Amino acid sequence: MSKGLYFIPIALLVLGGCKTVKNDIPPQQIVAYNDQQEAEAQDLLEQALQLEKAGNDKGAEKIYKTIAKSYLGTEAAAEAHYSWGKLLLRMDRKQEAFNKFKFVTKNFPAYDRYGEVMDDEFEGACQLCDEYKTKKRTSSRFTAFFQDPKKVIESFNHIIERAPRTEKAPKALYYIAEMHQIDNEKAKAIQALDQLIDRYPESPWAPKAYVFQGDLYLAFVNGPAQDQGMTRKAINAYKDFLVLFGNRSDLADLTERAKNGLKTAYNYHTGSRVVMGDFFLFRRHYPDGAMIFYEEARRFTPASDSTELAQERIQFIRDGKPIPTNWADKLFGKAQYIPSEKPAAN
Repeated sequence: MSKGLYFIPIALLVLGGCKTVKNDIPPQQIVAYNDQQEAEAQDLLEQALQLEKAGNDKGAEKIYKTIAKSYLGTEAAAEAHYSWGKLLLRMDRKQEAFNKFKFVTKNFPAYDRYGEVMDDEFEGACQLCDEYKTKKRTSSRFTAFFQDPKKVIESFNHIIERAPRTEKAPKALYYIAEMHQIDNEKAKAIQALDQLIDRYPESPWAPKAYVFQGDLYLAFVNGPAQDQGMTRKAINAYKDFLVLFGNRSDLADLTERAKNGLKTAYNYHTGSRVVMGDFFLFRRHYPDGAMIFYEEARRFTPASDSTELAQERIQFIRDGKPIPTNWADKLFGKAQYIPSEKPAAN
């Protein structure tokens, strides 16, 4: 074996050791306990809470772990996990805290403080999302490669599943779209926004979703020469926003953003028609075909720089001017096709 091959298992071992995963006790292990065990669990919980008040966080966490391991089916288990999660949050161990909140909402739906846990779970997910976005934008290209948004996205999906009729769900979908956008997964981001718009059209997050979706569609296009239909989808998204929410004074900034995006999309679309027309006119020397695209660009409203250029090209063809040829055209004897029927001047 060559020396280079020895490096492979060592590298795998190092990378594998960079991240450890500790799972909670699976739900199937939750069983009924007798009165004595219930009392023992409640006594342990009270001890842990007293230790927290005394500032002994490590001692409290140790007892919470005991309850989670040996008294998972007791009524005190839900309270223990919730208190444990809040303790971890104060200790700035956000991911671990979120896992405790998530465990409670998943396995203890009858817990009398379920709503509070869900609120804390959602707040934790939002904090993790903000941290991920900050790290992704400020880290180097190398370290960004090792940052995975899957856990954050799974967190929001869990909230959507557990609280689909609350205002948390559309906000979670919007955050998921942001995660995918930062990770350069534009198609997945658009899919999340589609769900938001379809399921929660009355949500305060719906207006943002329309404009965000238009921006994402437009991000697929690198200019008129590369328009593949995404421009039309961007136009529809911006227009839908302006029709539904364009008159709302509280959305003035969003309206301005939609108008600017729509103007760019219009320029891309008319520009793409001119690009196609130029191809038929100057590369194929086929004015009849070019006129189709120029006319489409000319009729498009509102007018843009490309609209004016299309009108100039149309006039050029109607005047019967010879199409410029290059050395290749002359070498291969490229034919000069003049339109068989000149359109009537407007």
